[in-house]
This record gives sequence, C-alpha cells and structure tokens, in this order.
Amino acid sequence: MAVSVDMPMLVERLTALVSDGALRRRMGETGRRRAREDYDWSHIYRRYQALWDELSAIRVREYEGNRAYWDRAPRSAPGHRDPFEVFAGFPTRTLGPRARVERTETGSAEAYVALESDVLFSHWKIAPPIVEALFQRLAAGPATMTELQAVSTLDMALTAEVVGRLAKMNLVRPL
Repeated sequence: MAVSVDMPMLVERLTALVSDGALRRRMGETGRRRAREDYDWSHIYRRYQALWDELSAIRVREYEGNRAYWDRAPRSAPGHRDPFEVFAGFPTRTLGPRARVERTETGSAEAYVALESDVLFSHWKIAPPIVEALFQRLAAGPATMTELQAVSTLDMALTAEVVGRLAKMNLVRPL
C-alpha cells in the first residue's frame, strides 16, 4: 500500500520485453544463472550461518559494553515495529514535508473520479474536495508536501497517504 510504480517506465519496459524475443531469452538465462548462484539452498544456508555469527558477535559486544542498560531495556516483538521505520531506507523518494510533487500528464480530479470506480482502486475513496484542492494547487506547478498539506486540510501523514495513492494511480509523481 505504500509503494507506487512509475507507470510510463513500466509500460516502456514491458513493451520492450514483449516485442524482443532475444531480450527475453537473455533475461531468462541471466535469471536461471542468478537463481543457481544466489538462491541455491547451499549458498543461502552459508549466508544464514554467517549472519547468525555476525549477529551473535554484535549482541555479545553490545551487552558487554552496556550491561546495565540492556538488563533494564524493554523487550518487544520484532513484528510490532513500524514498517515505515523498518523500510525507511528502501524507497528512492519519500513523501516528507519538503518532498516535491507534480501532476502527471493525465493527472486531474476528473481522472481520479474515473479511476476510483475501477475495481483495483475502488477501496481508495478520497473526499472529492481534497482531491480537487490538491489538483488545483498542482495546476500552478510542482508543490512541496507542506504546500499540499496546507490545501488538503489533513495532517501530514494523511496527506502523504493521499498523495501516495494518487501516485499509485499515476495521477501525480514525486520529483
């Protein structure tokens, strides 16, 4: 839900793949070779063993250096971590307050209304006044998330969610 795809690039790359048999064969061979070299269980297990050894050494070193802290530190399950914190280093761009966004060639409030009835996007109902306000602001040119938040009347987290959804629909794009 928090990832969007550059639709024009996806279409370009899929078109190249569909129309070029030699490219498909090269990619297939490369994929098979990589699967054998990187994903064969014997390779994976050796990497797991190295990781376990590394993590064990880190735990011992950290505990020995900070026993008092670690003895009283709260314990929590790894499954309860915030995914935006865990994966913060993964995206090319994030939608923080200074991030800049622009309309795509097809981006408009009307295009949103047409897409929201699509089964893929039907669960993403965004209030029309918010969408209209965002596109009115973007009609003047690229805007920061702070500027978009000001016209959306939402807090920054919800504005980022709305802009992220519009990016998934290829109606806006982060710069």
